[in-house]
Amino acid sequence: MKKAIAIISVILSFLGLMSVFLYSFEYRELIPFFSVLPFSKSELLREYFHDFGIVDLFFYVIFIVGIIVYLVSKYKETRLLRFIYSVILISKFVFVPIWIYNFYLSAKLRTLHPELDTNFSWIYSILYYIFHILIIVISFRIIKYLNSQRELDFSEKVYGEHISKVYTVATKGQRFFNYLIDSFVWLIIYSSIFSVVKNLVYMYSQIDSAAFNNTSIEHRFESDSSKDFIVFLYLLSFRFVYYLFFELVFKASPAKFLTETKVMDYEGKPTNFKGIFLRNFCRNIPLNPITFLFGYNLHDNWSATEVFQEKRIGVSGNKYLRCLFTIIGVLVVLCLGQTFYSKHQKESYQRQVYEQKIIHNKLAVSNLVIGDIIIIHHYGSNDYGQYILKVIKIIGDKIYFNKIDSNDYNYPDDESIIRNKEKYFFNELDSFSVNKKDLSKAIISAEEWLKIENHEVNNPDGFGFKLLKDNKNYFILNVIALGKPILKIEKGVSSELNYKVTELNLRISNLGISSKLIAVKSNQDDVSWTVDNTIIPVQIPVFRGNYSNDSVLNLKGKGDNIKNSDFTISVQDSLGKKYKYQILSNNGDSDVIIKPL
Repeated sequence: MKKAIAIISVILSFLGLMSVFLYSFEYRELIPFFSVLPFSKSELLREYFHDFGIVDLFFYVIFIVGIIVYLVSKYKETRLLRFIYSVILISKFVFVPIWIYNFYLSAKLRTLHPELDTNFSWIYSILYYIFHILIIVISFRIIKYLNSQRELDFSEKVYGEHISKVYTVATKGQRFFNYLIDSFVWLIIYSSIFSVVKNLVYMYSQIDSAAFNNTSIEHRFESDSSKDFIVFLYLLSFRFVYYLFFELVFKASPAKFLTETKVMDYEGKPTNFKGIFLRNFCRNIPLNPITFLFGYNLHDNWSATEVFQEKRIGVSGNKYLRCLFTIIGVLVVLCLGQTFYSKHQKESYQRQVYEQKIIHNKLAVSNLVIGDIIIIHHYGSNDYGQYILKVIKIIGDKIYFNKIDSNDYNYPDDESIIRNKEKYFFNELDSFSVNKKDLSKAIISAEEWLKIENHEVNNPDGFGFKLLKDNKNYFILNVIALGKPILKIEKGVSSELNYKVTELNLRISNLGISSKLIAVKSNQDDVSWTVDNTIIPVQIPVFRGNYSNDSVLNLKGKGDNIKNSDFTISVQDSLGKKYKYQILSNNGDSDVIIKPL
């Protein structure tokens, strides 16, 4: 049994580590079959680490250290293994009712959307539940076995001819440590449940209305106070169940496995259900923590229970302290590695975005016509110089502009400039001329764009060209060719099933010459693209600052596992001229690349 525990632990810890790093790669659909902990769903620390499972990683590293110590001590030191398996057990156990409800909702969802009802999806779901039920059974049996190998620490006292055992009571330091660790475990499991239940509430609301829309999960969840209360009530009961389950079944909570302590009656015998229930009922009395400070321990005294120490047969506390620093060091290295990889992936995609911007600006500058608009910018630490230029005359290679200061109009974006161009350039304005060759020198490279994006510019005067007479270097932000379609494409809501993106929505609108969408063709064999709720050809709406149906067209991509977008659209303007664009996007980035063909 001891060797079997070691082998199972190695397999589970390896699978768990794999699940953490799969978030950064393409095989996210395998995560449910690798992950033995659900904390990747937790919103704890997500603001800082996004999809990277830092909490999961922390527990898996502890798991590995526990395995090593278990083997080195010749199967005697079990506190870390008991702790990890108890966390796995409770995190899976509390999800059982959620799994049942999720299975019900998924079946109902497939009824409303038959395209999701495939043999693979059913097999995938069944295998998922079998795997996690197996984890519950394995964890329970391992904890039971390891617990059976431990006994309470005691000393013998002689009273005349009678010798009695006096069990060693847990110290205040151990009790306080138990409280901190159990609170930490409870908090992260609570957070994971909250995230999942919130998604289920959203799924229920979508099924209830029998239609999908663009409302965010957070908005739908927060807008319904009754559902909010139900979720809060479910989660509030979790702390009580957490302690009741562990102290009734194992006589110890996860933290008590770490400190090698147990809950027993005053005589060191197992406590019955009544005692454990009363103990945990009293634990929720607000004054209970205060009584601990004065040595009364309300939930101990009213339930006639006590926390005793187990006999120590393993590794000393100092060695665990060294292990703790080792764990921290490993986590730092892994986090730095993951951060570097994520940064590299993001910069690689951003470089593609900027390279496309450069191609657009070069082509637009070489084909400038009267009425086109150029936005130039000066990157300086003390000033934010930005001007809007309008082409008013072209003689040979000489281009004449009117210019206005963006600051006068609160630095408008491209849409505002296009909508208000007549207002901006109504009066007589400053004008100047520049050679087309010199204007091209103001187009900066992708590397320079990345330096600006990452605030890594050491020499602002090295960017661009001195276009104006203020002796400052300016670079071109964008060239707006008003005589062509100016497409605006943004990401909408995506749908996931079993960690796979099965549907992507892109919103398309036009800021330039009136144009129609005449064709959409997918460049991926496993993804199909269509225009939602309409037939091609269709007029591309003018963007009006919102995402109503009359302001955008919804392009919908469907597939079993959409990892990125790659399709081609054909557009015809009101003068009959046709254009083709390749549309590229990455699921991990908000930018959409529009590449003229």
